[in-house]
Parts: sequence; structure tokens; C-alpha cells
Amino acid sequence: MVKPSRARTTKSRLRSQPRRRSNEPFALFAVGVAALALVAAWFFHRRSAPSAESPSAPSANALGASVPASTDSVGATNPPASSTGSAERGTAPTNAALDPSPSNDGGPSEPPAVTGPLARFFDAAEALKHGRRREPVRVLWLGDSHTFADFWPDAVRRPLADRFGAGGPGFFFTGLESYRHANAHFSRAGDWTVKPDRPSLPERQDDGIFGLGGMRAVAESPDSSFKIDVERDGIRGDATWDLCFRLPAPSSGFRIQGDGMKPILVDATSFHVGRLEHVTWRTPAPASVTVDGTDGSPEFCGVVVEGTVPGIVLDSVGIIGSRIATALSWDATQWIAEAKRRRPVLAVLAYGTNECGDGVPVSKYAAQYAEMMRRLRAAAPDVDCVIVGPTDRVVKLGSPGRVGQITAVQQQAAASLGCAFFSTQDAMGGPGGFTKWASVDGDFTASDGVHLAPNGYAELGAQMVRVLLSERPGLPSLK
Repeated sequence: MVKPSRARTTKSRLRSQPRRRSNEPFALFAVGVAALALVAAWFFHRRSAPSAESPSAPSANALGASVPASTDSVGATNPPASSTGSAERGTAPTNAALDPSPSNDGGPSEPPAVTGPLARFFDAAEALKHGRRREPVRVLWLGDSHTFADFWPDAVRRPLADRFGAGGPGFFFTGLESYRHANAHFSRAGDWTVKPDRPSLPERQDDGIFGLGGMRAVAESPDSSFKIDVERDGIRGDATWDLCFRLPAPSSGFRIQGDGMKPILVDATSFHVGRLEHVTWRTPAPASVTVDGTDGSPEFCGVVVEGTVPGIVLDSVGIIGSRIATALSWDATQWIAEAKRRRPVLAVLAYGTNECGDGVPVSKYAAQYAEMMRRLRAAAPDVDCVIVGPTDRVVKLGSPGRVGQITAVQQQAAASLGCAFFSTQDAMGGPGGFTKWASVDGDFTASDGVHLAPNGYAELGAQMVRVLLSERPGLPSLK
């Protein structure tokens, strides 16, 4: 048995379908990053809210659900979080305990119990809201470029947090050159390499071990560093941090320092070499944290930030150009172990956009969703799930019939797997919806005919939240 050890503190120093490579040149990834960077820049320049005139009303068939699920409690009890500046390995940061006993103050009666694909999620969210749950309600959102930019996930994250309580921003990629998240700002210095070389490929690359998000950043020079500035918005209490990394050699190491914490030195005397490890700590919120002093090319595969007061936490985990087969190309055992640390109550699978441009028979996708859900349930046996269909697109960028075909396969897969289904194409008004949205005042679409502008993602998120919450008896739809 391997004996665990503590990190040292210091003040001085701190199973997928193969796909031909020719269908997806690496240049697409770089172009996608640039396109999303332009969208993000547009957003920060405009800061405009969605138009009062929505491009379309939510379709009555936008969310399909089948296969009732039980309403077993998903609450859990965790010990209090470690003190500020401490570092632990092997366990995720925990949250401050709340009184688990039900409220009996004469307030409104509890919403009725529900059945269906989202029953456990709603039960957990209600328990959270009424102080009977002591752990965050985590949503693991996996997807492509629509997910990577975090506009759409954040348009779902914020209303859920407003309704049930905010629990923190969740997962961040680390060490990337161009990356955006609604609740933090990122920078890096020095020489970096991102692995795998082509993150979106739907086939095994390197050893297949990339952490939760499918990418790891390698610090290639002693002056390599990255910095994360986390906003107060969305965090209640202090901030707990959980950094995933790997030390490739006995000489590898790095330092963590930030606001309100003791510096932490991570090296081979405290952590194992050659496998994924985790270090956790706690800071006030907001906070700025820097990782520097990199020796021996340490590898970083993301960090999770949550508040010490439990709430809704939505992990936005997307890769530009990816398909669901991309996630299946990662080492299953290692990915399941990382997902198990998150203990998601709800999983969102938002793929299909890039599959619309492939020549792969759509009949193959059902088995891929089944395998992805097998892995998710290996990590979290009681996880609820939503499968999200592809957005509509302009005709010249792919057969509109293929969008409908993939949507149909996804909906059938959702029914067979006990998941809810959200038809994004229906939410956009059906076939031709992208063109209609492009003609609406308010800048809802991007010029590439595939992606949306921030206002478009905000509209999709609002529709998704309205339809999701309309499945919960006793909860009025959001306005």
C-alpha cells in the first residue's frame, strides 16, 4: 500500500470510433480558439443584455424525458474544510457544515416528490435550498466549443444559483493561452505545451490521461507560470481549490502562492511521480492565485474552485472541435477516477455540432452515448443526465437533414438511457432557426454560421432553464 504524505509549506520559496485525421486538420483548433477569443472580446466590449424580443419562444418539445427515476436522497455529510493555506492530497476540498435537520418554521410546504430523469437533481437542489444538504449540487457539463467559451453554461449556472444558492465557479482549465470563464480571469507566462497535440481528435493520443477536461498543460521552462483571478460573484464563504497535476520526474515541482494563504511547495518528496495527483487549499474570496517556480516540466490538468457554503456548482468542460468520441478516447479508468472526485448529481452531454459535419453514420452515435453514460455512472451511480442536441446551422455548412438525424438519435439514446433531452434546434425555432436568429436585432449569432454570439447563448440558456424547471412541479417557470 502506498503511504500518503503531506505537501510542504515554505515562506522562502515557495472506447471511441476511429476517425480519419484528414477530416479535422489541427488548424481548425487554432481557428476555433481565435474565433472564440473574438466572441469573448466582443462580449466584454458590448456587455449588452439579450434583446427583450427573443428570437423564438421555447418549443414545447424542446425537452423530452422518459424512464422514471427514483427519488432517493442524494445528500451527504462531509467534514469541515481545512484551514486556510493547508494542502491535502487524495481528497477533494469539503464545505462548511450546515444544519441537516428539516426546517419547521411554518414556512411554505415542501414541493411534491417527483419522478423522472431529473428527480434526484431536483431533490438535491431542494434539499440544498432548505438547508438539509451539506454538499454542493454539482453539474458536470461536457461538450464542444459551445461549452468551452462558457457563455451557454453560465447562462444556466446563474439562474440555478439564484434559485438554489451559488456554490462556486467549478472547473477551470489551467495553463491555456486563450481561455475564458465567466467567473475568473487567466494569464500565463513562459513556455507552455498543451497535450494532446490535437485535443479534439476522437482517437487515443499519448497515454490518454488528461484529467477531467481532456487537456493538460506542460510547463516547459523554469519561468513558466499561470495566474487565476477568481471573482467574488458566485462564491459564498471562502474559496476551496483542488488542483490536478502530474510530476513526470523526481526533479519536478512547483510553487503555489496567493491571497490569504501560506505558499505551498509541491515536489516529489510530497507527491508520487508519474501519476495524477491533487493538492487542495483554501483562500478568501475573491482571490488571486499564482503557480510558478516550475521545475522538471510539471503537467497541470485543471483546477476546481468552490465556496465553503454549498450551492450549485456547474463545471464547464468543453473542447473546441470535439465530439462525444473525443471524450471516449481518454483513458476510461483515469477519467472515471477524476469524475468520481466531482460526485456530480447531474451530467450534461452537449455534443453533436461537429458530428453534423462528419461522414460517420449517425447510427453509430447511440452506442457512444451508452458508453459515455456507463463511465459517468461508474463515477456517480445515481447521476441524472441531460443530452443536448446540436444547434441549427446555415445550410452551406452541412446538410440540415443531418442536424435532424443526429437530434433524433440523441433523443432515442436519451430515452433508452434514462436521460432528459433538450432539442437545441427546436429551441431555435426548428430547421432554418439559425438564419432567423441572424436576422433578429440584438446580435444573436456569429458570422461563421455555426456559433452564437453571447446574447444567443444567453437566450439558449434562459430557454433551457425555463424548460428544465418547468419539469419540476411546484416551481414556477423563470421569467
